[in-house]
Amino acid sequence: FRLSVYYDAEAGDNLLTPRPLREIADFENELRSIPSWTAFCGEASQSAEFCRHGFSMANLAYATQRQMPMDIRPNILYFDANSTEVLPLDVTIRFAEKQNIRGAMLPNSYAPGSLATSRLRSIFIFTWRCCSVDEPAAEQNRKMTALSDRWKQFAQGELIPHLTNREVAGGRVYYDGSGFQVTEIMSLLFADIGLAGSSMIFVFLYLLLYTRSLLLSCLVIAIISVSVPFAFVPYSLLAGSPDLHLAQFLSLFLVVGLGADIVFVYVDTWKESADRYTDDGPRLIWTFKRGGKTSFASTATTAASFFANLASALKPLREFGLFMGLSIMSVWVLLSLILVPCMPLGEGPGCCCCRGRRRVSDAGAEPSPRVAPGFMARVVDVYILAVYRSRHLCLVASVLFVVVAVVWSGFWATIDGGVPKIWPAGHNLFRLDEVKGAFVSDSWAVPGSFFSSPFVGIVCGVESNLSSCDMHWCELADAQAAPPPEGECGCFVRELNVSCEGRRTAEMYHRIVGATHLQEEALLELLAERPVADIGLGWATAKLPGRVRALPMVMQEDWRTGSNMTHAMREVISNPQRGNGTICAAQEICFCGVPVC
Repeated sequence: FRLSVYYDAEAGDNLLTPRPLREIADFENELRSIPSWTAFCGEASQSAEFCRHGFSMANLAYATQRQMPMDIRPNILYFDANSTEVLPLDVTIRFAEKQNIRGAMLPNSYAPGSLATSRLRSIFIFTWRCCSVDEPAAEQNRKMTALSDRWKQFAQGELIPHLTNREVAGGRVYYDGSGFQVTEIMSLLFADIGLAGSSMIFVFLYLLLYTRSLLLSCLVIAIISVSVPFAFVPYSLLAGSPDLHLAQFLSLFLVVGLGADIVFVYVDTWKESADRYTDDGPRLIWTFKRGGKTSFASTATTAASFFANLASALKPLREFGLFMGLSIMSVWVLLSLILVPCMPLGEGPGCCCCRGRRRVSDAGAEPSPRVAPGFMARVVDVYILAVYRSRHLCLVASVLFVVVAVVWSGFWATIDGGVPKIWPAGHNLFRLDEVKGAFVSDSWAVPGSFFSSPFVGIVCGVESNLSSCDMHWCELADAQAAPPPEGECGCFVRELNVSCEGRRTAEMYHRIVGATHLQEEALLELLAERPVADIGLGWATAKLPGRVRALPMVMQEDWRTGSNMTHAMREVISNPQRGNGTICAAQEICFCGVPVC
């Protein structure tokens, strides 16, 4: 299971500086302090360091320096983000390049040597031993399901709440992980379903006041709720796929509003039927004919507008139109077949929808006295009278408003040909794909195996020939002394213990600290013209050097103040002719334009 954390400095600030890296280190230490995180890493059967530390630039920058007893210089760097002093960033990036993990932390746009980027990524990998190959497949699946459930519970309950809406180093934190997108999508979906449920509660209360029947109000809500899964049956057969897109869940809101409109049409029609018929049978027939025709007209035209999307060349739009149209028709069919036959049940005890009405069959009944209009009726009458008196002004104002709206739309409206963003602004998924796209895929950004630990660095002396060195270190001989003048170097030579048997030429290892202004050709030319006799080893002229390689950086430390500085170091190998009785190999270390160690 993987967790990827992305840091995006929205103002474009450089994250490869001590303060942002310190904030990132503190934030990631906070994540590691989550109890379940600690427990999961403790149970990791292999590669526990991949979740305990992870692949993070903050770990490299704030590495803990440790030294062997009786040694004055550090020997080992633990990349654990627990140090209070930041390492030189060029050292940390060179280490990441050596371990082939730079792509796990730096974006594709990072320019080597620039030491500047506004985006960083950290990757944590949780690896547990599930099962053995000799176990039955059913047992393997059971154990894998149990591990997946534990990870899902950990992500939903602790990880995602710690990561949501966090700002670190002056920018937003984005995150992704195994199963995270499904979890966040379902979270948003259930939140929207909750909003749809709230609208259903409002419709229920309004129906209860309007129909004065608890039975009919509950029945309407139940019918509206099942209309969407009812529509899924024909949709899955016609579309040939059981998949539903997020946008299709908008039908929940639509069927609530449209279903309420259909209910009001049937309820009013049923009330009017009491003025025409006495028996429930004729009333139901008249209600279905009159109310069904009226509600079907509005329902069919709304559904047809969605079915028109079937002519689109875009498959998601076709599927959206088909499902929405079927949902609309489903709610009409179910209300017509279930609600209308149940209308007489709404006139039981406690129902006042038909009381006090005069029926046509009651020939001898006295007409009910005229009731004075209520407050709302008087308000409506005043409004209608005002509109009638100002009908010419209202007509002109409406036409002018339409003209202004059309002109405004023509000048200001633009067409966005991209994929619309369906996530709310500020949500993790809103910009996650954009930020992730700046990096290589996290599935192969981390190598599958390592020849050396990516969490431990080796510190060597400036003269060391070990290939495993990640950084060279030396102490300044005199911190107050001025460096050699430009064009000059302070050099030291030492003999290397190499067998001379069968050797006609010697090997000279020239190490140059500094002199970064010299390109490779200029450096080779300088060493080729330099008299090898000046070295004092009794060698004759040297052959033209042909091999130049960059070595890990040299960090020089002032033991008095504790300050340090870093310099590039290159090595050139030459093969001078050796005389009889002379040594076979030597190393020369030159400090050019930089302080001498």
